[in-house]
Parts: sequence; structure tokens; C-alpha cells
Amino acid sequence: MAEISNYLEKVAFDHNINIVWTNKLAPETPPGCSLHYRSIVMNLNWHHPAKGTQQSN
Repeated sequence: MAEISNYLEKVAFDHNINIVWTNKLAPETPPGCSLHYRSIVMNLNWHHPAKGTQQSN
């Protein structure tokens, strides 16, 4: 997991995108982003939904 996180941080930095890692969100809250603020919020408590379920945008 650390390797993936480091890669994401590097790509984000190279493209002037801020990443916030937080454990203050509910497990049901998925990661999110803002194009306007060039930011990504990663929820460290988030669990992957059960297979076969999908969120709609």
C-alpha cells in the first residue's frame, strides 16, 4: 500500500494537486476530489463496498 500511496503523492505533486489523508471520516464515506481546488481527500477509514454493488455518480 505504501508504494501505491507514494506513487499517487508523486503524480499529484507533479500536477500541482493536493492530497489530504484523513481518518476523521465515516467508513461509508468514499474518497472525493475537487477539480476547482485541485484537491483529493482520501479516507483512511473507508472500506470497499461489497462486490456487485456500485455507486452512481
